[in-house]
Amino acid sequence: MDYNPFVIVPLATWAVAQVTKFTLSALKGDVNFRKLYASGGMPSVHAAVTTSLAVTALLIEGLE
Repeated sequence: MDYNPFVIVPLATWAVAQVTKFTLSALKGDVNFRKLYASGGMPSVHAAVTTSLAVTALLIEGLE
């Protein structure tokens, strides 16, 4: 079964960024499970997903 890196990489990036956001918040004493799916805050999940998609496109398609 083939996989589409243009979908898999941003989804994996989203998951890692959301878990990182939750973990950093929990380490500061704010255990809020909403941070696992909510938008906003740092690290920026939107920026991480956008950057991962751009880098994936660059690595696969090149600079054409």
